[in-house]
Amino acid sequence: MKRSVFYHHIVCAAAQQNLPVEAMLSKVRALGISYVELDNRDIRDPEALGRMLMTSRMQVSSIYCFYEWGRDPEDFQEWAQLANAKRLGAREVMVIPGLYDSEEKTEREKTRQRMLQAMKAFCERAGREGLTTTIEDFDDAKSPIATIEGMKWFADRIPLLKIVLDTGNFFYSGQDVRRALTVFADRIVHVHCKDRYVGAQGERFGERTESALGIGMYPCPTGSGCIPIRQCIEELSKKGFDGIYAIEHFGAADYWASIQDSAKWLRGLAVAET
Repeated sequence: MKRSVFYHHIVCAAAQQNLPVEAMLSKVRALGISYVELDNRDIRDPEALGRMLMTSRMQVSSIYCFYEWGRDPEDFQEWAQLANAKRLGAREVMVIPGLYDSEEKTEREKTRQRMLQAMKAFCERAGREGLTTTIEDFDDAKSPIATIEGMKWFADRIPLLKIVLDTGNFFYSGQDVRRALTVFADRIVHVHCKDRYVGAQGERFGERTESALGIGMYPCPTGSGCIPIRQCIEELSKKGFDGIYAIEHFGAADYWASIQDSAKWLRGLAVAET
């Protein structure tokens, strides 16, 4: 099992532990995690970042970027994202196309069509660079890809587009991740192992947020919450999935403890190591 963690979590863990980021990278690598997920906005000096990751024997699994394609289909951040992916050796680039800014049905459809136009062009440019473009079930009620149906609408129209299965974000939308696993079975290339804790003791894990259905939920280490992540991983393994499983828990109270607990849980699964 190839494991990754969000670089954001490593930076936060380093700050909480009063350690340099380089030292935290080494500690994370010792847990058997060999990849990081990068926010394109955080890449200030790709050469320096690349050297630091190489020293820690870490690679970049994916670079994600937030766009405003609904307003501006020519949002040129994409050139920086693609260039950073090439410089840092990432094979995947994930795009968040933007949010709806209107409740009116006709306006929403116009916005979605602009996003579709921009995403198609991006996938083609990325493909020419040997990069795979992905989307995830982004957890925001204004997101056009917050649900299975929303993601499928884009995937059906863009053959080059692949899927990141974020295990916790379908719960945000009141949907079952296992159904998403079936719908996108042949398009999933990456997994975000996000768990959700629901209950009175959740504040010990981190910041409380609410789902689209008004359910209070908390970030927690992978395997500690209500999401059937084990079943998803077992099903993916049966299908021969060989992509990366990324640890994700934005808003955690203790990032280092959460990374350790998540890594330990993933190591304990009966999935072949690669």
